[in-house]
Order: sequence, then structure tokens, then C-alpha cells
Amino acid sequence: TNTEHIENAYQTITQLSDKYPFVGLIHNAAVLYNDPFEFADPSTFHDSVNVNLLGPCLLTQKFIPLIRHTQGRIIFITSLGVEVPTGFRGLYEATKSALTTFSSSLRRELAPFSVFVGCIESGFVLTDMARTELYYNPIEHMSSDKAEKAMPLYGRFWSKEMMEHREVNTHMKWVMTVNDTNEAVLDALTAERPLRRYMLGKAGVVLRFVAMLPEWVLDGILYKTYWPATDVE
Repeated sequence: TNTEHIENAYQTITQLSDKYPFVGLIHNAAVLYNDPFEFADPSTFHDSVNVNLLGPCLLTQKFIPLIRHTQGRIIFITSLGVEVPTGFRGLYEATKSALTTFSSSLRRELAPFSVFVGCIESGFVLTDMARTELYYNPIEHMSSDKAEKAMPLYGRFWSKEMMEHREVNTHMKWVMTVNDTNEAVLDALTAERPLRRYMLGKAGVVLRFVAMLPEWVLDGILYKTYWPATDVE
């Protein structure tokens, strides 16, 4: 969200645009905090909004003239989590959902200029961020007073047994490769008729139908997925 950095990037690309036309802008940066919201540091709220939402908006605004000139394309990498949000990822999924809505609005706004705007809802890819989500226990990194309060309430969610359960029964069943996302990006940039919204992987196929279930059914499914054989005291 540093406007000086955005301006420098714009000037550099503008200088090269005669030789290398600027035909595509891809937004892929993101941060994910999986702390229990009750105990999350408010600074993570600002980080999530700045990196996941405000940054792409500012960058897009700056580069629209170049994209309009080439009738290019703007692509946002969002998340399948916007279809079926899960616990402990609220701010991440909220910002990605906002980005998905923004892409639809901007596509309709720029349509008269033959500029295409779309989004790619990626599933679980074994990146450094995803590994953090799998194996990082946020309670271990809290201040002692917060950890003392959080552990009895949420500690079992990050127990070794629970982490192994989620890895085997949820994440690894739906794991994607980076190439899956790369292929979708290439299609979005080059296809004659790109999709407005790409829902990737096996999880994307399943979520097309799961997202249509009533909320109370989804709540029950996700509760059993994330808190198997346990009861909240």
C-alpha cells in the first residue's frame, strides 16, 4: 500500500510499455492469520485489509490507463474459502470475498473499454503460507496472559492429533499444485473467452454444490470436520 512504491513501479513499466505492451495485471499477494479472533492482535486486522484488499485496489487504480490502452486483463487470485468460509480464517476470507466482489464490479465498469477483469479462486496449495496454516499454533506465540486464557478454549484445535486429522482428512485430500493455479492464470490472460470466476481443483467442483446447502447444514459439516468427536465446554 506504499504509494511511492506503486508510483515507481508505474513509471518503470510505462517506460517499457512501448517495447513490451502491458497487457495483464495479476494480483497474488496475501497474508493469512489463523489466530482465534477473540485473541487476535488488532494489528493483524490492518495487515489483512492492507495486503489482501487495499493494496490490489490501489495498484489496479494506478494501472487502469495502461490496461485500457492495450485492452488487457486484470486478474485477482482469491480463495475457495469465499464460497464456504471456515473458522479461524475470518479476516482472510472476508478480504478475499471483498476482492471477488470488487472484481465483478470492476469488470462491468471497464467493459466498455474491452478490459476484462476476473478472479481465480484457488484451493489448498502447499505454499509457505499454507504450511503455516497447517502447523503453526498461534497460541504458542501469544503473550502469556492471552495464552493462559486462550489455551483452555481453543488449545485443542491445535493439538497434535487435531493437526494430523485436518492434514489427512481435509487439506491433503484437496491439495493442489502451483501449476494448477498457473494454468488458470494463463487461461485467464490468453483465452478468447476466459471465465469470470475460476474455481480450481477437486475442491472447486465440490464447493459449487456445497455452497448451495443451507447454512445450518454447512455449520454441522464444518463443525464435525474441524472439531471431530469433541464438545465445547
